[in-house]
Amino acid sequence: MKFSNFITALMFVSLGTVLLLINLEVISLTFSQVIAFGIPIILVLIGLKGIVNIVFYKRNKSIFWSLFLITIGLLLFMDELQMLSFELATLWKLWPIILIYIGLKVLTRKHVKSKNHEKNSGNIKVVLNDKGKSPVGTVSYKDPNWQVEPMNQWKAVGDFTFDFTKAFIPETETDIQLSGWVGDVDILLPEDVEFSIEAYAKVGDIKVCGTKEDGLLKDYRYKTAGFDTATKRLRFVFDFKVLDLRIDQI
Repeated sequence: MKFSNFITALMFVSLGTVLLLINLEVISLTFSQVIAFGIPIILVLIGLKGIVNIVFYKRNKSIFWSLFLITIGLLLFMDELQMLSFELATLWKLWPIILIYIGLKVLTRKHVKSKNHEKNSGNIKVVLNDKGKSPVGTVSYKDPNWQVEPMNQWKAVGDFTFDFTKAFIPETETDIQLSGWVGDVDILLPEDVEFSIEAYAKVGDIKVCGTKEDGLLKDYRYKTAGFDTATKRLRFVFDFKVLDLRIDQI
């Protein structure tokens, strides 16, 4: 028997058994309690069934909804057990599911006969595919006296680290533009360097010099007090679906 069919059978057997025991007064549960506990369990089982179909039987379906059902089911179940408090109004906090979805999508992607190359250019390490797939890479600038130059980089999933306290920053405005689907950006700046930020993201977590914004995001803008009059300054532009940004000055 396929595991997915086993999950379906298990749902019916479990629900039928519980209802039978209630009717025979073997256990004491109200119908509302059965629904309250039953719905989360059913959601989890349906989600598991979907993932099994996709991973093991290569069904052409979106794994996102399976992950979503499992997460909602578990949260509702833990809420009934009073392990945590969960309300539908807090659904936006589930945005990390998108990261899990991207990872599982990579694992379940159909095999393509192509060679992968690892390209190293200075401090940039990117994995490229012969078929032109979007790169997934790590960008790190932390070497002593590294030269700050205008930059425009796109990564499907990117991990960016910049230490400008070790950099040579020219006496002009320098644009640093980073974009993609999912971005994790960590930036360290000297206190005497003026900078501005334009960030565009659906969801994320932005921490800039002690200020914080998270959850559902639209347009985020920030600039230091002396940015407009400074000769040496940095202009950051971020455009991601999901963004985790941290900028500190020391």
